[in-house]
Amino acid sequence: MPGKILIADPVATNRIVLKVKLSAGHFDVSQAATASEALRLSQTLQPDLILISNELPDLSADQLIDALRARPGLPDIPVAVLLADAADADTRLRLMSRADAVIARPAHDALLLARLRGLLFRRNSLRELRQQVSTGTAGFAEDHAPLGHPGKVAIVAPEGAPATLLLRGLDAHLAHRLHLVDARRPFPALSKGRAPDAVLLYLADLPRGDALRLLAELRAAPDTRHATTIAMLDAEDEETAAQLLNAGLDDVLLGVTALPELAARIDRLVTHAQANDRLRAHLTDGLRASVTDPLTGLYNRRYAIPYLERLCTARTPHEGRTPFAVMLADLDHFKRINDSYGHAAGDRVLEHVAERLRGALRPQDVVARIGGEEFLLIFPDLCPSEARIAADRLCRCIAEMPIHVSGAPEPITVTVSIGMVMGGDAKDPEGAINGAKALLSQADHALYASKAQGRNTVTFRSARPAA
Repeated sequence: MPGKILIADPVATNRIVLKVKLSAGHFDVSQAATASEALRLSQTLQPDLILISNELPDLSADQLIDALRARPGLPDIPVAVLLADAADADTRLRLMSRADAVIARPAHDALLLARLRGLLFRRNSLRELRQQVSTGTAGFAEDHAPLGHPGKVAIVAPEGAPATLLLRGLDAHLAHRLHLVDARRPFPALSKGRAPDAVLLYLADLPRGDALRLLAELRAAPDTRHATTIAMLDAEDEETAAQLLNAGLDDVLLGVTALPELAARIDRLVTHAQANDRLRAHLTDGLRASVTDPLTGLYNRRYAIPYLERLCTARTPHEGRTPFAVMLADLDHFKRINDSYGHAAGDRVLEHVAERLRGALRPQDVVARIGGEEFLLIFPDLCPSEARIAADRLCRCIAEMPIHVSGAPEPITVTVSIGMVMGGDAKDPEGAINGAKALLSQADHALYASKAQGRNTVTFRSARPAA
C-alpha cells in the first residue's frame, strides 16, 4: 500500500469523495472533521501524509500546520492543503510558506494522486537519508541545520521575451541566483559552474513528449539529478502535469501564476534541495571517514582489504589476471621514538611517513595504514622487476629524509622494512594465489625476514606455495 493519508475536511461529502479517489490509488484513508480531531488522529494513527481543507471550523489551515509541526514525531510528515479557488493571494502565500503542497479545488483525479505520490516519495527519500546518516556507521549521528544560503535556480525556457520577463520578475522576489537556459539546448549550459538547486521548466506550448524527455534528461544528468524541479504548463494540460509528476517532477503550476506565488514555491524547493544536499554531504563525509585513518589521512584496513580482494578476482578481457604487487611496510624501531620523545612525536613521524609514501606512488596505487606503524601498499599492473624497483625506492625515500619533531635535539632518521609478494598471473587463468588472506600472510612472512636481515631492506616472497 502506498501509504496512510489523513483527510481533515469539515464537509462530509468532500471527505467521502476524497476517500473514494484516494482509495482508488490504493491509499489507506482516515478522516477528521475538525482540526482538533486531526491533531488527535495524527498522533494515534501516525499517517504518512495529511491532506487538509483551508475551511476547518476550529483552526485555520496555517494554524493547524503549525500545530502539527510542533508535535513530536510529526514535523517531517508532509501536509497538503486543498484550497478553494476563491482564496485571496495573501492566504495562498501564507500557506505556501508552511504547506508542502497547495492544491486548488476541484482537484483533477490523476493530478491529485500524482501530487500525493510525489510528496510521499520525497518524504521517504528524505527519511532514508536521515536514517543512513543517523546509524553511526557513516561517522555522523545527526544532521545539523546550518544557516540557509542563496541557492542557484536555472530557468529552462525557450529563448525570447517571455523567458526574459520571467527572469526579471522572479529576480525581484527571490534572493537566489537565477540564470536562463535555452530549453532547446539545455546542456551543457546546465553543467557549467555549481549544480543548480532548483530548475524551473517553462513548458507552455511544449509538446507532452518533449516535456517528458526534458525531465528525463534532467534526472539522468549528473549535474541536475539532485535538483528539485518545478514546471509551468498551460491551464488545461492536467494530463501532462500528472505524467510529469509521476516521472519525478517536484511541483507544477497550471496557467497564469502570480510571481510572488511562483517565487514562494521555488524558494521552498531550494530549501528542500539544500536540506537533502546537506544530508548527502554528511553521508559522503561519513563514508569517507569510515575508510580513512584519522591520523594520517590514508585509507584504513576497512578499505584496503576489500580492495585487495577485488583485485585478486579481477580478470582481463582475455580471462587472465594481470600481475600486481602487495607490500607490507613497517617502521623500524618505532617504539624507541615513542619512548624517547613521546607519542605526540611518534604521531608526527607517522604523518610524515604517510605523506612521503603517498607522494611516491602512482595515482592508481593504494597505500593504507593497517596497524600502529604498519602500512599496506598495493600496486596494480606492476611486474615483479618494477615492483622491486618501487620497493627499494620507498626504502630510500624514507631513510634519506630525517624528520623534525618537537622535543628532539636533532632530526630523527627513520627507516622502513618491506615484505613484498606478487599477486595475479596473466598466464595462469586459474590463479597462483588463494586470495587476499594468502597474499597478506606471505607478505607478512617476507616482512619478518626483512626485520631479521637487519631492517631497512626489502624481501620478496613468492605467493605460489613450494612444490
